[in-house]
Amino acid sequence: MRFVAVAGFVCASFARSGRLALAIGALAGLSVGPVLADPALAGPALAGPALAGSSPTALTSTPNPSTVGQTVTFTARVSGGAPTGTVTLKDGSKVLGSGALRFLPDTRALSAGRNTVCALTSAGGVECWGNNTSGQLGDGNAPNGTDVPGTVIGLDSGVTAVEMAFYTACAVTDAGTVKCWGDNSIGQLGDGNAPNGSDRPVDVLGLPAGIVSVAVGYLHACALTDGGAVWCWGDNSDGQLGDGNMGVDSAIPVPVQGLSSGVVAIAAGYGDDTCAVTETGAAKCWGSNGYGNLGDGTQTNRDTPVDVIGLPGPVAAISPHHTHTCAVTEAGAAWCWGYGWDGQLGNGANAVSNVPVAVSGLGSGVATIDTGGNHSCAVTDAGTAWCWGRNSSGQLGNGGEPVATNIPVPVTGLSDRIVAVSAGSIHTCALTSSGAAKCWGNAAWGQLGDGNAPTGSDTPVDVVGFGAGTALVRAEATISTTKLRGGKRRVTARYGSDGVYDASAFPPLTQIVRKGKTRTKIAVSPGKPNARSLVRLNVGVKGLSPAKSRPAGKLTVRDGRRKIGTFKVRRGRANVRLGALAPGRHALEVLFRGNRDWKRSHATTSVTIPKPPMGR
Repeated sequence: MRFVAVAGFVCASFARSGRLALAIGALAGLSVGPVLADPALAGPALAGPALAGSSPTALTSTPNPSTVGQTVTFTARVSGGAPTGTVTLKDGSKVLGSGALRFLPDTRALSAGRNTVCALTSAGGVECWGNNTSGQLGDGNAPNGTDVPGTVIGLDSGVTAVEMAFYTACAVTDAGTVKCWGDNSIGQLGDGNAPNGSDRPVDVLGLPAGIVSVAVGYLHACALTDGGAVWCWGDNSDGQLGDGNMGVDSAIPVPVQGLSSGVVAIAAGYGDDTCAVTETGAAKCWGSNGYGNLGDGTQTNRDTPVDVIGLPGPVAAISPHHTHTCAVTEAGAAWCWGYGWDGQLGNGANAVSNVPVAVSGLGSGVATIDTGGNHSCAVTDAGTAWCWGRNSSGQLGNGGEPVATNIPVPVTGLSDRIVAVSAGSIHTCALTSSGAAKCWGNAAWGQLGDGNAPTGSDTPVDVVGFGAGTALVRAEATISTTKLRGGKRRVTARYGSDGVYDASAFPPLTQIVRKGKTRTKIAVSPGKPNARSLVRLNVGVKGLSPAKSRPAGKLTVRDGRRKIGTFKVRRGRANVRLGALAPGRHALEVLFRGNRDWKRSHATTSVTIPKPPMGR
């Protein structure tokens, strides 16, 4: 269980390096956004101060509750236009440690659709650019598109995630609600008003409280609650809603069978498929499976979730698109499956695979992955971007001939570290660690955002208005400690100013620390004492798992009904001198008395002192 203190938004912590939901594609040449598995989705939200530029902060801990002596890891998250600096953690006035912020591979702030792109600003606003034939720019100006970013009506702040798909977009607000706009032909806006679309955001109806992420596919969408439950709505022709009712569409959300809890990330594909990652790292998919894109070894459509088979270990991120899917394991390896005739599986072959295959050269060090119409891209832990598959419009960003490749090639012209990449149908966009947005590939609809439509580019170009410090970039610091005392601890954290963002105190987090169980053992010295022996008790008090510390406190020693005395336990040990004992049997009992950190335990033994020989 994880407790979360949040200022201005609810966010998830990531199993590996930070994870999030993604969009996928259903037609060749559509766009996607990856899903990253993030363990800290659960927990109550608390209001608190923000950084300069309305950048929120959040503090989470795991496990919570914990046990005395157990390692507790605190994650302090800061959002803004690339915040840097250090976070210091305290238990009351006691400093527990400090940690430097590192950028997260977080795609919640950027999503490339078929020929439209949306991104979050550092203030939590949504801006979109490109095609607007169905109102998917959300600016109330359909069908007029734009080749430079414009603000979505009513969403200039307070948004934590955005997802753009075919002709529909959705956003999660810091209040845990979902708003969608654009095409609604099959009810994918979730407002119960199909087929009437909207060129401005409308509320999704019937969702439970506490939504933390959203995934948008071709004609359907899904949401994830802070309790790990998945709900979907819209088109269900291939079972992509996961409710067991293939062919029965729904203009309002319905629960996915078997996923009422335990999910940490979701993703929806343009190929009418949907995927999820559980808190144990299992990957599950459902919906259309015509090219094996569900990864279950078949090409059979599924209207309830099935396991992806053959992945070597727990999954950290997953991204389906039109007819193929890719994932990253917690060990940082990239795997893909499904349609691969354009090389989009990245395994050096051009063929279909019903089960995952390893991406060549990306067996470790991958932070996140995203799938496009017929290409795929990944970001490494080192902040480099690699793409593979079709390159007809320069969507691989390698500045070379428009030739497809079935192994990853580096994106050129990116001098800054990359923290997120989102692959569209025939274009791609990325966020840099400086908080800038860049795009490359086809620009027929203005989807590169550089104000130069319809001129495309086979290398990255700057998105107008999204220079350094403009896009939302999340960073986090992790601090682990075993030094928490028992009880309800009021843990606080403080972010120090980096010269751009003001110093800010995080909302306090209540860490519940349970008493540790103990086990007491006695050893008598010497082993066979006589009436002249000076008897000692060597007492050991051990903290039992999950506690790992050595208990301290006091213990009481009794000889039968007689109290011998009280003695101190230091670092789990006590040496008790009993002296010479009278002849006869002595029933010795040692009681570790416990305290606010440790539970009681006791041990008994008996010693028989023989009578001395006659005449002595």
